[in-house]
Amino acid sequence: MSTVDQRIPLSRDRIGNAALALIDTDGLGELTMRKLGAELDVEAMSLYNHVSNKRDLLAAIGDQLSLEILSRAVSSPDLSWQERAEVLGLAWWDVAMAHPAAFTLLADEVSDSEIAARNLCVAFDIFSDIGLDDVATSTAFHAASSYVLGGIRQELTTYVQIRKGRGISAATLPTDLQSYTVLIHQCSTRDAKAMFLDGLTLLIRGIEASAEPASL
Repeated sequence: MSTVDQRIPLSRDRIGNAALALIDTDGLGELTMRKLGAELDVEAMSLYNHVSNKRDLLAAIGDQLSLEILSRAVSSPDLSWQERAEVLGLAWWDVAMAHPAAFTLLADEVSDSEIAARNLCVAFDIFSDIGLDDVATSTAFHAASSYVLGGIRQELTTYVQIRKGRGISAATLPTDLQSYTVLIHQCSTRDAKAMFLDGLTLLIRGIEASAEPASL
């Protein structure tokens, strides 16, 4: 059997995974069809048999991120909704930390894929299963998704910069802004994932407190 015959066939999933690996290594701005083709040992034009254009390629990468979140978020049916929400929130965190350069494709883009819809429905259904009505469910989902995405963005941007010593120096702050030094200290010394989880716990408790006792 020839070397060509032994090659793994191209597929949308394989292309998406290879592109994600390239972004992890070189950054999103360095991703090109030519580089991706070279990585897969095929001509760049061969990729267009599986992804229609660059935008479709980015959507395929987003699907790979969603699949990774879904695989990490698998939990026992015996878990409470609070525990399921925690598992899912941490799955988003872990995937974002594993693929920081690509995460924007999941957080900032609206996808029309079934995989992306399934990823969002897993979160929405956690709150729907409590017994809340549609309005309360959507409100809880909005609050939870805003915290998770916001917390991840803050970690990947602001907090990273603070840990590098960037921003205004605590020594030069006026006395009425000394609480900023507390923020700097907390961001610099606390475990980032633990801090994210503590905030997620507060959010879940707030949703729990706002729900009807009978539904919990």
